[in-house]
Amino acid sequence: MDCRAALQLAMTLWINSDVLYSLLAISYNFATMWLMQWNGRALILSTHKFDEYAAVVRLFSDEHGLYSGVCKSAFRSSQRGVFQAGNLVQASWKARLEEHLGSVNAEIETPYAALAMQNRVALAGVNAMCALVPLAMQERDPHAAVFDAMHAVLQRMTVADDWLCDYVRFELLLLKEAGFGLDLRRCVATQSAENLVYVSPKSGGAVSAGAGAPYHDKMLKLPSFLMQPVRDENPHAIADGLALTGYFLQRWMLDATGHTMPAARNRLVALCAAPALAVSAKAATVAQESICERA
Repeated sequence: MDCRAALQLAMTLWINSDVLYSLLAISYNFATMWLMQWNGRALILSTHKFDEYAAVVRLFSDEHGLYSGVCKSAFRSSQRGVFQAGNLVQASWKARLEEHLGSVNAEIETPYAALAMQNRVALAGVNAMCALVPLAMQERDPHAAVFDAMHAVLQRMTVADDWLCDYVRFELLLLKEAGFGLDLRRCVATQSAENLVYVSPKSGGAVSAGAGAPYHDKMLKLPSFLMQPVRDENPHAIADGLALTGYFLQRWMLDATGHTMPAARNRLVALCAAPALAVSAKAATVAQESICERA
């Protein structure tokens, strides 16, 4: 083989290898275009306008945790009822790389936001949960227990007015899942499991009536419904429960991250302390049934 033939062969092989490389690169790009994706149940936490019709949507998935993504049609008339805080949806999230914001699509499963709209206490509860979860959970860190507890509160809201005990338990679980769980099993002073009526603001441990009596004014009250699976909708018990969880949410969790208590949660506390808590169950049930019929 002379030099000219050898050169032509080398050029042919080089050109072919370059074309082959380009084809492989294109194929790889197409194959990995939506490399990161998931589908499943999620609760809508918030929706922020991005442009005329698009929005940045915050999701809380039972299997994947907190995710954000852009939905290009969130504010179109056909989709506005879907992306309301508190709604349960079948969501789809996808992105080329894990660190990308990604895109979101969703179909409504249960319109909890609309069902809570007729009761301002329930609506405040929905907004409070949606505001607290992103402050307590790490991004893309699954917390199925928190998802299930939040979903249970939303479900209870749609059928009865005695959901506030479940809400307080939800905040207690939120503290636990965030690493700030309270020890309510026995008295921190006597190790007794009897007559626990206080919680120490320093240790977060339960205190018995006898051991806590000398420090009554400094102790947080422990409502009985947190010690046993009962529903006590007494306004004073609910207020004590919200004061207990609110104290540790602020002192242990929010102060550590430089956050303040969400306004939505403060509104719920204010409504529970006001006559608004005494909304008739019959009126709320009739309103919810009316929405279900229209849906």
